Amino acid sequence: MRRSQETVVMPKRRRGENQKMATLMSLSEYVPPESFPSYKLPSPIAEYSVTKERNVVPGRAEAKYFYGKVLDKDAAFHFDLSEGFENFESKDDLLQDERLDILSKWLISRAAPNVGLSEVCFHADFVCYRGLLTRIASTPYDVVEDWIVGAVRIGSTIFLCEFCTEQKKFRQETLGHRDKLMCYWGFKFEQYVTTDSPLSSPVTDQAVSNMKEFDVVVKTTLGNRDGGIRLLFSAETDCLDSEGHYLELKTQAFGMVSNFWKLKAMKWWIQSFLAGVEQIVVGIRDNNGVVRSVKRVKVAELCRRAVNWTPSRTFNFLLDVLTLIKSRMYEVPSLSYMLFEYNHVDGKVTFRHVPTEGCEFAQYRFLSDDFLKRFGVG
Repeated sequence: MRRSQETVVMPKRRRGENQKMATLMSLSEYVPPESFPSYKLPSPIAEYSVTKERNVVPGRAEAKYFYGKVLDKDAAFHFDLSEGFENFESKDDLLQDERLDILSKWLISRAAPNVGLSEVCFHADFVCYRGLLTRIASTPYDVVEDWIVGAVRIGSTIFLCEFCTEQKKFRQETLGHRDKLMCYWGFKFEQYVTTDSPLSSPVTDQAVSNMKEFDVVVKTTLGNRDGGIRLLFSAETDCLDSEGHYLELKTQAFGMVSNFWKLKAMKWWIQSFLAGVEQIVVGIRDNNGVVRSVKRVKVAELCRRAVNWTPSRTFNFLLDVLTLIKSRMYEVPSLSYMLFEYNHVDGKVTFRHVPTEGCEFAQYRFLSDDFLKRFGVG
């Protein structure tokens, strides 16, 4: 499942504040190359787990394992995804400002004495979560979804953090009961088809919680101009199969038909392709949230059957946005924070500086004091 975004909210702009914003690029004028940009095979370099208390520990302590028997041809089951909803423990309700803290804790944990930040970050140009990259790459087709990304450069490393938009906050505040229930269905499906160890069976009578997680740290390079954009990102991972391959778990109503191959297939593909995940396990549900069949889907099939979208446009857009962000971040001193925002109303990506003072902007200075102290900056 995709990492939930923070519920930090963009403050309403004061009169005249728009004058501080400048256009980075306009979607209506964007003409990408037709060819797919170079994308180095993603390399998983580390794994870590996050406990219920949101502590970071190395390894697979919180990893889940796919229960392959649900794919048997003669398997018969009735997965009620609504079961236990009233007891759901959601990190969206409990964690309001986690920002980049989890990934920062992992970086601190792996930093040997007297080793510089760039080396700790594998000399990446950008460090972030996978969900942020998915959000940006989706923009050429998901044109109505706003986003806000904070950025700060320390030496040669740029850290990115996604913040909640007013658009998303309004959507969250107006969710009805069924909307919340449908959000829960994906997590309940995970409980039905995963186990705590490779040889055990699913335990489905316990309360569902997404407070724990298993993450894979991936490094790769996007593009090839001037060595390309080197990426280091953390990807929350649903489970591993019997051969140790990472799997994504999804649910889909009435099978993968009609409109699925437009926006949803694109987002599934971007999310999986970024991290090198090759297969997705899909629970086919009805409108009541009952799953009676499960199928395994190859990620490559999602782009082969794409409707009204092309993989090249998504990754070229991601490459171009990151290239422009990198250029802007090198125009300001190290430790300067900036905000990059896509607004669907005008279809533009804009940027502005985050003031070094003022409590209303403190939320955008997202690197923790512990992180800055550990690496001798700030």
